[in-house]
Amino acid sequence: MSSVTSERKQTEAYIIILEERCKSCRFCVETCPRECIVIDTKINAQGYHPAKFEGMGKCTGCCLCAEVCPDTAIEVFK
Repeated sequence: MSSVTSERKQTEAYIIILEERCKSCRFCVETCPRECIVIDTKINAQGYHPAKFEGMGKCTGCCLCAEVCPDTAIEVFK
């Protein structure tokens, strides 16, 4: 693995959505400036369609999604 590839992987931002906490309010979807989050088609144990991260390579780790989430269901990694 080249040093450039290694460096990119270490700095690539992403989020993890705790789907069992998500109540599908869509705040994160509407807030994400890079459109990295969508609503999933599957249903969680609470009966909601949880948010789903689809922004690998696009996410900047800005944390706006985590800040607006009323259920603290989003963790951001940079």
